[in-house]
Amino acid sequence: MIRPVFSLLFLGFSLAAADDLAEFRARRDALRKATPGALVYVPGGTEEEKGNIRSGFVQDPNFFYLTGWMEPGAAALIGPGVDVLLLPEPNATRERYTGKKDHAGTPGIAARTGFENVANVTALKELLAAQGDARLLSVRMPAPEALKEAAGNREVGPALEAIHRLRMVKSAKEVALIQHTTDVTIEAHKAAWRRTAPGLREYQVAATMSNVYFEAGCERHGYPPIVASGPNAIILHYQSNKRKMDSGELLLMDVGAECAMYTADITRTIPVNGKFTARQRELYNAVLKAADAAIAAPSLG
Repeated sequence: MIRPVFSLLFLGFSLAAADDLAEFRARRDALRKATPGALVYVPGGTEEEKGNIRSGFVQDPNFFYLTGWMEPGAAALIGPGVDVLLLPEPNATRERYTGKKDHAGTPGIAARTGFENVANVTALKELLAAQGDARLLSVRMPAPEALKEAAGNREVGPALEAIHRLRMVKSAKEVALIQHTTDVTIEAHKAAWRRTAPGLREYQVAATMSNVYFEAGCERHGYPPIVASGPNAIILHYQSNKRKMDSGELLLMDVGAECAMYTADITRTIPVNGKFTARQRELYNAVLKAADAAIAAPSLG
């Protein structure tokens, strides 16, 4: 049974609750403490970098972690007394193809984002100048061109390690989101077990699985589904998913959901006709035994 936890998903700020905004603010506050006295530039993804007409835009995960903002072309500047979300100017030509986007002049934008200030991306140079000689860091290195141009001769250092250290510790909300992503991925695999039968195409099983987590509120696949029958199962990153499955074969499914930027990764192998042959069961059990031994082995670190 999939737990109804849709209220936990960050599906854009049109649906974000006040506690969601508070969580993002708390993460920015934690970053300030981790980088005392510094200004940290956090670039988001752009439509050119993080998506295309087939896959759609995918936000930069570190930017999302700190801001919750899902639209392209944005950035954030975070530091002592500085909490600014930078949004691109409206582009009527692009928006005809990809839809309307919010900008710094959108009514109520500050309240909806939870930032103290929302400005145009072109204001970055002015914002940096107002902070004097404060140390300047960037989550992405080498520093993005927009930051280098605005910074002039100022040196830009790395901030990614600070973000990584923050993300090692998960909040209760993050744990719940990860659990939800795992739960719906498990349900997707169970649905595939019920669906699999000789004569089906691999993509039919993939469709059954993805339908489960899309219906559960997840936005996309964690990675392209690998549904590999027969000889395809030994191809590590097989993605064609076109072969017709036959009785007596095995079916490997390496499929995971991505919900609110959290991804599950589960791989299972089942017999297409519902019953292992003696040799298949022998090999299956041997792999399980090896996996158990690997898990039980002492750490080398």
